[in-house]
Amino acid sequence: MSRPGSAFHRLTPALGAALLLLLASTAGAAVSGLPQTVFDARGFESAEHYPEGVLRAFEHGGWGWQPHSTAPSLIVDTGVPRGKVLRRPQLGAGTHRDWLYFPPVQAGILILEADIRVSTSAGRTLDLAVTELGTGRQHAFLGWGTNPGGDQLCFYDGSAWVPLLALNTEWRHYRWVHYLSGPHANTFDLFVDGLVAGAKLPFRTDFNPAVHSMESLRINAAAGPAGEFAEIDNLRITAQPLLGPEELPVAPGSGLSREAAGFSFTFDTHLGYGYSVDFTENPMSGDWESIAYFAGTGGPRGFGEAFAGDRGFYRVRTTGLDAGGGDPGDGPGDDGALFDGFLDYVEVELEDATFTDVEGLTVAVWVKLNANSGVQTFANRGARGELFTLYLFNDHVRMLVEYGPDGQYRHASTLPPPLDTWVHYAGTYDGQTIRLFVNGVEVDSTAAAGSIPVRDNRLYIGATAPLMNSVDGRLADFRMVNTALSAEQIGVIMAGGEPVAEGEEMRFSSRDLEAMMRSDWPEDHDGEPEYPFANGTLATTDGFRGIWYVNGRRDDGLHKYSGGLGTYPQQHAPIAIYAEEVNKTFFTYGGRRKDRNRLLHMVSVYDHETGLVARPRILLDKHTSDAHDNPTISIDGDGHIWIFSNAHGTGRPSYIHRSIEPWSVEAFAIQVTTNFSYSQPWFLEEHDFVFPHTIYGGGRRLHVMNSADGMEWTEPRLLARIKNGHYQISWPRGNTIGTAFNYHPDSTSPLPGTGLNWRTNLYYMESDDGGHTWRNVEGQILDLPLAEVHNPALAVDHETQLNVVYLKSMQYTAEGHPVILYLTTPGWQSGPENDPRVFTISRWTGTEWKTMPVTSADNNYDYAALYIEDDGVWRIIGSTEPGPQVYNTGGEMAMWVSQDEGETWEMVRLMTQNSEYNHTYPRKPLNAHPDFYAFWADGHGREQSSSRFYFCNRQGDVFRLPHEITGDDLWVAPIPVP
Repeated sequence: MSRPGSAFHRLTPALGAALLLLLASTAGAAVSGLPQTVFDARGFESAEHYPEGVLRAFEHGGWGWQPHSTAPSLIVDTGVPRGKVLRRPQLGAGTHRDWLYFPPVQAGILILEADIRVSTSAGRTLDLAVTELGTGRQHAFLGWGTNPGGDQLCFYDGSAWVPLLALNTEWRHYRWVHYLSGPHANTFDLFVDGLVAGAKLPFRTDFNPAVHSMESLRINAAAGPAGEFAEIDNLRITAQPLLGPEELPVAPGSGLSREAAGFSFTFDTHLGYGYSVDFTENPMSGDWESIAYFAGTGGPRGFGEAFAGDRGFYRVRTTGLDAGGGDPGDGPGDDGALFDGFLDYVEVELEDATFTDVEGLTVAVWVKLNANSGVQTFANRGARGELFTLYLFNDHVRMLVEYGPDGQYRHASTLPPPLDTWVHYAGTYDGQTIRLFVNGVEVDSTAAAGSIPVRDNRLYIGATAPLMNSVDGRLADFRMVNTALSAEQIGVIMAGGEPVAEGEEMRFSSRDLEAMMRSDWPEDHDGEPEYPFANGTLATTDGFRGIWYVNGRRDDGLHKYSGGLGTYPQQHAPIAIYAEEVNKTFFTYGGRRKDRNRLLHMVSVYDHETGLVARPRILLDKHTSDAHDNPTISIDGDGHIWIFSNAHGTGRPSYIHRSIEPWSVEAFAIQVTTNFSYSQPWFLEEHDFVFPHTIYGGGRRLHVMNSADGMEWTEPRLLARIKNGHYQISWPRGNTIGTAFNYHPDSTSPLPGTGLNWRTNLYYMESDDGGHTWRNVEGQILDLPLAEVHNPALAVDHETQLNVVYLKSMQYTAEGHPVILYLTTPGWQSGPENDPRVFTISRWTGTEWKTMPVTSADNNYDYAALYIEDDGVWRIIGSTEPGPQVYNTGGEMAMWVSQDEGETWEMVRLMTQNSEYNHTYPRKPLNAHPDFYAFWADGHGREQSSSRFYFCNRQGDVFRLPHEITGDDLWVAPIPVP
């Protein structure tokens, strides 16, 4: 038998027969009821099978795709949070079918699961049909928007379309269970978001397991509205046999029943869903009695002896709560406190150690949401990944706990709550395990042996911090307990009781939350005001003070990286720009409040005519101490100053601001609120804004987008997504932009570790048309996104040398050849065990990449800036020398020069010495002027400290920006550093 329209060969007889035999068992001895996977798209993430663009025809491991010959489906990267999906466009006329073939299934149960959304609910956007081997006969048939006027998901019963439920354009999870044999043969069940949408619905055409085999899924565009589409993600097909007389086939929520005389049954549960087992003597009466309840924790669940000897009918169904857990009962007993999803929050200062120095923790609250997407924080202490957070994130509710001295954190999670429904969440930590309870039932746990660090961070309820991830809905009866409660004690909380002694619990009723709620920027407890969100004249402050930040804490103080990181990281560029038109250098940096270590985005300007620097202005308060949120700067063709405020991942928003007047930092207006990380905005004369950046989702993925005016932006275009993602550094040359990047390996790498701490290889590519077309250094056009480790952009293979690669800086020779400065080391951990750490140059000679050492370092995050000057001198300014905190980030600043294109280097000046703190991240301004040649900060490498800012001229003379400014002058003099 040949496949209709297929260029594939049929499966080998051995494979096909094996699967047919497995699924044909319908009687005799009991067999396993666990499904066998026959196809799994794995999120369409495979770069080999699913590169972006048109869906490719291929066969792999017994399954394969045959797309439509002229109008196939597309593989589209949708960004955060889903990544790549399959998109089936509608063309307005004709029928366009893509076929997915899988090993033939002849009997038993066939289950198709997928997340699906449609671009419109008003018209026909998608048909799915499970079809027979050879003939293409449609046995089960679903249509999205097929009802007259659209708006309905329907099935075809053989003569007409029958509506099942109203459509919307949100992502929904579909589970489609087909019965090929047995008492329910030729019917199917459909579940949408875990709830029953239809049970025992008839196939369009009968299926006879004696002569038919199910072996394909037809994905059909049937003359739907032109330009509309459907998207499919996480497509998975499984098959399982009908069970013998000792077992009952049950799909979660299916409502199946069977008369039995002593039996057991098993089935596969879904994380976060709740289930009940019901019994009745007469199913026609509709009088079912619930005899058991349990929470889905993933994997098979079974029942046996409890039902032995009973005669009657049983069913397994979901509780109707997507959130899982037990019965919420009557909820909190009141209407709760309403949070508006934007401004509202509750802030609690923890005045003693009762809740900050704890061996265990419980956080519990009633939640009723108006929206269950995005990021919404129920309770939080600390910055991203610190202390604890109970929140909705990436379509899951999480209990996150920081449990280790090196900043480790983990979380337990469950599915999001249904809308407009009270759900009780409780997260606990006992020093060994993080647990998450939904309506009093434990639904997930994760091991996390350690302890929560002792810090004085405030508690926020209903938001991460002011203006960050506010709850859109209601909260009631918040509790925080200084021990890990049991499920029984959490049940007491749900009932409104007190499970612990007075003083061990912090409790706020709905009325308390309403009274404490704030929707404005409060005065700080030490007198410094909260700064309003920038949209007009910026407030000034009385000194240049930098953020102090640590990542990867260690008990011995040799943190992964730490210190004064106001000009961190190297992936943020530029942070300073010299403008010849006004003879000024404009710069931005990560500042801090006077009263506490919280990140402020700051702007200032150095006047080369007068030698004075403007009093710094506060653009916004980022409400975090995370230096990954530091800003970058750009200047457009009219002289307007643009500030790009980053976010570290997706947990906080990113912003783009523009100065109201050209060549001025006095007042700014917000233009865009979005999400991006590691921004590198370049304004090029011929191409306007070209914006390389990173988007989190399935790894750290490199993207680029464009804008003519900074307000309307193109969709991000994916550049690279190799394994776990990338870091990149970019720099312009005229109207060409180049980027150098590494990649984060997976378990296939010869390196001793995987993931984000490990990074290796050196890649380079460039674009001369505003980031639309990219070439390697030899001019070869690259097929993007790059998804393979070995690709034409690979400059130096450090992976086979077992080198970890930390990017630093990039410049170009007079011939336009790229020169890249980076650091190599055997491992990511700080300390002497990963010496030698070597600052390294790789340059393109015109025919090959040549790699040369420069000097050594004592921390992977030691930084140096590279300069290639008009007279042919190559210069490096960096924290290359050991500082007062040896083996911590930074050190003493030194200047190195090469007269032979990087072959040899000489340290010509030690720019700082006998310093109190380590100097970190000297950054080169774009179009650097000789009088303001590098800009950096300092800070203690091992403990939180103040942080001061410096700049130097090309000769290596160092100047400190005033840490404290007295008087009201708007322009102040830098301080020479001897």
